[in-house]
Amino acid sequence: MFPTRVNDGYDYSEPYDLVIDVQPDVSKINNNTNNIKLFPNPVKDELNIVLNNSSYNKVQILDITGKVVIEKNIDNSNRVNISTSKLKDGIYFCKIYGEQIITEKFIISN
Repeated sequence: MFPTRVNDGYDYSEPYDLVIDVQPDVSKINNNTNNIKLFPNPVKDELNIVLNNSSYNKVQILDITGKVVIEKNIDNSNRVNISTSKLKDGIYFCKIYGEQIITEKFIISN
């Protein structure tokens, strides 16, 4: 319960639920001008990532809540394969770290 004090003559001492809806800034998601390719989409068992160069060093897979569910280091490669067979169906984000951070959205559908 969050106490509320308002000087308008009404009693706000009853418990209430506070709901906060957090929306990610989707304007920066899938705005891929860096020639990063994720496929297939939707993903069944394995996500394939093709990078435009080998300057990237880490890939993270995040669930819809932002929790990191997979993290993999990239060692001088321009191709990464990530098994998604243990993940539940749903919307995920792939964050690719290097000189800049690139975020791509994808779907898992087993």
